Amino acid sequence: TCLERYQLEPSQLGLELTESVLLDERAGDMGPRLQVLRELGYSIAIDDFGTGYSSLAYLKRLPVDKIKLDRAFIRELPNDQADAAIVTAVLAMAKGMELKVIAEGVETQAQCQFLVKAGCTMVQGFYFAKPLPASELEEKWVPLPLAEGVS
Repeated sequence: TCLERYQLEPSQLGLELTESVLLDERAGDMGPRLQVLRELGYSIAIDDFGTGYSSLAYLKRLPVDKIKLDRAFIRELPNDQADAAIVTAVLAMAKGMELKVIAEGVETQAQCQFLVKAGCTMVQGFYFAKPLPASELEEKWVPLPLAEGVS
């Protein structure tokens, strides 16, 4: 298998599924299949959380480890009161459910600071770097100062 070929453990890989894929009736009940993958050691994340047909019942039932909060809720932070309320509520809910949250689309220091203060410990976006090949990343990598507690 690819894992053996590249000497990887399942815990080193994460699977990301969008809400629409998880809730697509044509795929059938995804819960049992995701549970098998989790038991094998894979991490499972819901990508673009909040933009599909979110159902808290599905979130409760599906065996996921992480939710990736869609950039649509990050874009206007910290100035948009509705986005701030949604982000804060999702972070509180995730904490109560012992789920990790990754905020997608962070482009400014103000967004990053808001998220950290709200309890988000994982962020990604152009504030840190634009997508680039691994070889280029290795050449140019210079860590940016982050707020304490951010990865």
